[in-house]
Amino acid sequence: MKKMNFACAGLLGAGLALVGCGSDSSSDSISMSDSFEIVLDKANYTYSTKDSMLVVKAPVCKQSSLKDLVWKKESEDGDSSKVYQKSGKTYFCDKKGKDCETYSYDGKKFPKGSFVDPDDSKNSIRFAQTLDKSMIKFVLQYDGNCFAKSYYAQLMDGNEAMEGADEALANFYSKFLADPDDLDEEKMVDDFRAPDCDELSMFEGNVSIKLSNFTTSGGKIVLKYKKNSCDITFNLRYAYNEKDCQAAFDEFSVDKDADEKFYFEDYGEVVNYDIYCINDMVNALQRDHKVLGKSVAVDAAALPKAAVKFVVGGLKK
Repeated sequence: MKKMNFACAGLLGAGLALVGCGSDSSSDSISMSDSFEIVLDKANYTYSTKDSMLVVKAPVCKQSSLKDLVWKKESEDGDSSKVYQKSGKTYFCDKKGKDCETYSYDGKKFPKGSFVDPDDSKNSIRFAQTLDKSMIKFVLQYDGNCFAKSYYAQLMDGNEAMEGADEALANFYSKFLADPDDLDEEKMVDDFRAPDCDELSMFEGNVSIKLSNFTTSGGKIVLKYKKNSCDITFNLRYAYNEKDCQAAFDEFSVDKDADEKFYFEDYGEVVNYDIYCINDMVNALQRDHKVLGKSVAVDAAALPKAAVKFVVGGLKK
């Protein structure tokens, strides 16, 4: 939603350990064969029925000019929009009431409920803004009965909600090549498959990602390479939570490959895995490439992170 896009890039970052940072209070498990929502970001809002003004105050999680961490639950200057209903339609306008856009609204007491760009409503994978009493959430909605197959189909069909998926797929796919520079995107797309509702595969099925135990803020994937299989769990962090902001900054502070400036969205997931299992997988990959007369250098720590970013990061604007 363009008028309310306060932190769309905040998380799937660079868009899902189920206990700890970023976890919602809900522990309900998500089925990949049913509809669901995943919370990507949060902020506080106020709404005035007198002038229909919606003010979103996004959280602040940034580095100061002195290189210290700055966190605030609300920004001082909110993002204002004029939001109202008329003749059965819902409008989002600038604060002067101009430059309006129409959105689909689903709720009982305006503005509480869900707002979706009507151009996206036809897609089973889409972004939405949901408002409760005082919090606005930026969510990924899935309205279908076979997530992985929908993911595959809409990635190929250019769904705007998946605009980051191409890059995330290429990054993950290249980890299994002897030379990442040899990436053939056309071949990669042709090789990509969704054999089941909770599985994505490539390299003629030799590499697969199984999706399991997902909640609204985390989940587990099982990464497989031939006979090797490793569990990877992850949480989404929220800049709205001070502990998540601090944890992201702490990770940035020890990241040798980090940019000079801290960006929360670069550390928007907590990824946990067994490094010994991943090392065995990498060793098997290296042995296979050596048989083919090639050498491959794979960063074992980068592999599970690339897998998570492909599953969730590709679903974040």
